[in-house]
Amino acid sequence: MRNVNLKRWIPRIEALVGGEKDAIVIVGAAHLAGKQSVVEMLEKDLQVPVVHATLAEAWTIHKRLAVRETKPGHGRLLAELP
Repeated sequence: MRNVNLKRWIPRIEALVGGEKDAIVIVGAAHLAGKQSVVEMLEKDLQVPVVHATLAEAWTIHKRLAVRETKPGHGRLLAELP
């Protein structure tokens, strides 16, 4: 059910974004992040990185602690840790 509702958001968000972008930053509840999330769907459809505040914070924590374990399924930011 959750995934079906999130899929309805994708066309609306894509319409708001419009044009060429290098990346997209989204804010909101954490349900926008995670496996099969709005982040993952937008990245797949728009072919640009999508950054969510929760995922950006997780990336920062990984970097500060020198954690190199990637987290596929949560957007490019965590899937491609430095």
